[in-house]
Amino acid sequence: MAGASLRQAGVQGAIESDFFDWVVEDEEGRELVHRVLSRVRRFRIAEVGTDLLKVLYESLIDPQQRHDLGEYYTPDWLARKMVLRHIDKPLTQVVLDPACGSGTFLFHAIRFLADNARRTGYGDYDILHLALAQIFGVDVHPVAIIVARVTYLLALGPNVLGARHGQVSLPVYMGDALQLNVLPMMEKDEIVIRVPPAREGESQKALEFPAAAIDRPDRFERILDILVEASERGRTAAWVRQRIPPSEGIDATDVEILVRTYELLQQLQKDGRDHIWTFVARNMARPLWLSRKNKVDRVIGNPPWLSFRYMTDGLKRRIREGMKGYDIWVGGKLATHQDLSGYFFTACADLYVRREGRIAFVMPFAAMTRGQFARFRTGRYDGRNVAFEEAWTFDDRVQPLFPVPSCALFARRTAIAQSLPETVTAYAGILDHRNADEAEADHRLLVATEDRPDQASFHAATPYRDTFRQGATLVPRMLCYLEREPTGMLGTGHRIPIVSGRSSQEKEPWKNLPDVRGAVERPFVRVALLGESIGPYRILQEPEAVIPHDGERLLCAEEAFERGYQGLGEWLEQAEKIWKTNSKSDMNFLERINYYGELSSQCFDNSWRVVFTKSGTIPAATVVKKKSYIFDHKLYWAPVHSLEGNCSPPAAKRLGGGRKNDGLASKAPANGGERAQAV
Repeated sequence: MAGASLRQAGVQGAIESDFFDWVVEDEEGRELVHRVLSRVRRFRIAEVGTDLLKVLYESLIDPQQRHDLGEYYTPDWLARKMVLRHIDKPLTQVVLDPACGSGTFLFHAIRFLADNARRTGYGDYDILHLALAQIFGVDVHPVAIIVARVTYLLALGPNVLGARHGQVSLPVYMGDALQLNVLPMMEKDEIVIRVPPAREGESQKALEFPAAAIDRPDRFERILDILVEASERGRTAAWVRQRIPPSEGIDATDVEILVRTYELLQQLQKDGRDHIWTFVARNMARPLWLSRKNKVDRVIGNPPWLSFRYMTDGLKRRIREGMKGYDIWVGGKLATHQDLSGYFFTACADLYVRREGRIAFVMPFAAMTRGQFARFRTGRYDGRNVAFEEAWTFDDRVQPLFPVPSCALFARRTAIAQSLPETVTAYAGILDHRNADEAEADHRLLVATEDRPDQASFHAATPYRDTFRQGATLVPRMLCYLEREPTGMLGTGHRIPIVSGRSSQEKEPWKNLPDVRGAVERPFVRVALLGESIGPYRILQEPEAVIPHDGERLLCAEEAFERGYQGLGEWLEQAEKIWKTNSKSDMNFLERINYYGELSSQCFDNSWRVVFTKSGTIPAATVVKKKSYIFDHKLYWAPVHSLEGNCSPPAAKRLGGGRKNDGLASKAPANGGERAQAV
């Protein structure tokens, strides 16, 4: 419905009907569309001066999904300032936002181009075609693409759109800017679209499109039309082969790849699953075309901020390989803190920015200070280098903005790498609301030149830093933590009936698995404090967990049975089976809970301990005098031998194992001894 109406108005590519019109095929869907339209009509669209759809976009997408994608929208004031600083020749420079979201940067780039064009004497018709030829957007999320395309139309405005003489196609594409689905094939590139199996047990298939077919968008459109027509009319593979003969740029191998793709499309047509594949192919091809044939003058945007530890296993593998290819991977204890934003910046600079072109991204503040970004900051990317020329900082003195402190980094593609500049433009101030406009930001924010923020270094750190260790990774909680089962008048004896301790924060697949139940011997039921168990100078709660340590060593199920601990063995047997079936890790259950020796190092300690929380709005620390208590990985701990705060480094070293306090997620109390003394 909406797609057809826009096409009748001469606007192509705003809404693909075969992908989105399913909504209006349902009666409730049509009612929803009418309700949305009734609210949209309240806006004076001709007077729009900001990306007003970003809030709508955030409300449409589940917060957990936005977290998984690393999406945080950019307020208009910041986007406009970056556009005005980054694009210095708006009438000639080609601009790309490779993670455009709702289209905020596109909106301000178009408005900046239009304002300059009008001052130069351009008419609305020329402005329209300048924008369509020079300002591109890409995003991986289909809802983002719809919103960004509407934002693009709003940025053009009714006067510019009204000047069109024929069809216009919006250059905002759904695709993967990192080109993770572009695979090498016989020294060439090809796009691979994986088709999920229709039924259990069926092997996964893939639609393949060689790069030669994509290099020219007009040729690619003709090829797609041939494949769709042949599929709908039941043509043979020979007919397709005849219609797509080898020609300039496309050899016989490429033709055979397209024929195989047609045969799969034909099968999908028979199975009633043919509706979206040409849409997906068309949009996935755009990033490859931009990177191969139409590199841009300016890349600008806000890339995904996603820590390595939150990625899926498949994405982890591809991102690790990609980062190693650019020589920006930092392994060891920093591996899980690697962030997708650094790779996104590096890859986009390489793929899309022409030599001496520039890139500007909003980045987490950690990109300027933390160890996981150390190689990224050098600008040396295995020969595909950049020179960092400017940095803006928005640390915790700017509120509200992003969930974590941030910065904006500006760099140029060059043969000679250059690290971050020695000084930065620092912002500070309190805004009335996050999506402030530029006028409010100018009024409320102070701007000053400051020295570049110090990079994380522990040369002058507290002497207690090496003493503190991180607690044990007792996850998933349902296999470790417990609730005591009610008992009768006779009590529990030497075994305690228990069931899995559950939490509202559990994730898939653990939250939907049945409880573990058993009766475990008393010595193996111990208090295991969590991050939320600690308040300032006190213990708030004492959750219990199964800790399979017999005073000499940690036990697996088989060893527990051998030593006569029947109850412990039965519990561990269930836990090990559930872990093996549902975990994607290569570690077994015992290795998981004793990662880096975090658990065993605590079981040999006979001292009082100082503990502090890894994160939280209010810093919290206390002394724990009960020697049997265990600490979860959300806590850092160190042994003490008196209330005078005598944290003995030699004693800590005797414990062995455990990850040191690396300072990445939290800071130890600088006056650790004084705090212990106060307790």
